[in-house]
Amino acid sequence: MMDYKTYLFTYHFDGASWQLPIKAKTPEEARARLNRAPYAQYTGELVSSISVDSELKLLRRVYGFFHRFFSRQ
Repeated sequence: MMDYKTYLFTYHFDGASWQLPIKAKTPEEARARLNRAPYAQYTGELVSSISVDSELKLLRRVYGFFHRFFSRQ
């Protein structure tokens, strides 16, 4: 399975440049997704995000800690 990458599109608004991130498999797919943006609907505000990779690393460390701890007994 191919991983999704984050592609950036720059636009200008109110005298400033902004970047819009779009997750897709290829730049062409990202452009196709961007073309669908006029049909998008507002669904809320992103207030926080957590990287899945960091969660997996934390879980591995916790598992490793408990595995070593209980293996000693």
